[in-house]
Amino acid sequence: MKFFRYDSGFWSAMERVFDWMVLNLLWLVTSLPLVTVGASTAALTEVSRRMEQGEEPPVFKSYFKAWAKYWKTATALWAMLVAAVSWLLLSLRICFVAGSAWFLPVAVVEGALLFVVVLSIPYALLFCTQSQLGIREVVKQAVVAALRHLPWSVVLALVAWTPWAITLLVPQALPYLLLFWLFLGVGSLSFLQQKVFDRLAKAETSGLLNS
Repeated sequence: MKFFRYDSGFWSAMERVFDWMVLNLLWLVTSLPLVTVGASTAALTEVSRRMEQGEEPPVFKSYFKAWAKYWKTATALWAMLVAAVSWLLLSLRICFVAGSAWFLPVAVVEGALLFVVVLSIPYALLFCTQSQLGIREVVKQAVVAALRHLPWSVVLALVAWTPWAITLLVPQALPYLLLFWLFLGVGSLSFLQQKVFDRLAKAETSGLLNS
């Protein structure tokens, strides 16, 4: 039967799911030191992007090659982004604890900055793997892209952060979410983000986003 043929759509889908699982496991293992999360995410983004473009790279070899290629830049970029988010969250907490109306304008500005930084993170990690630009230029382009494609940037942020939020805020779902993070997790989320990036790239090519 055609359904059981190796080149059928079913087996192609299963092969893609297996790739998600392998990439997810690689990301989990290489992110354990925490300071390497940026390099691991950059490598995951690189391999996911190549797969989304129709390539069939060897997962293990491609992942570690990308990890070694981007680990310095991506680690520095990740440290910068974590520092920025941490500082803004701490500043917002101070404003709310102070409880003074004088701090309201500051809280509004810092909340807006935090919103932009969070939206820029997926773009920053993508641009980190696509160019030889320095970190400052990568951050600049990521912020511009996040604001330029604001609706899709929100979609990207929701894809990236909603599962984490549910994991932290809904303890009843923790057993199921642990299985999700162990077997699919960031691997599947990366592929979903690449779908959005691919849509944006096609729209840019056709000029739809420039009108």
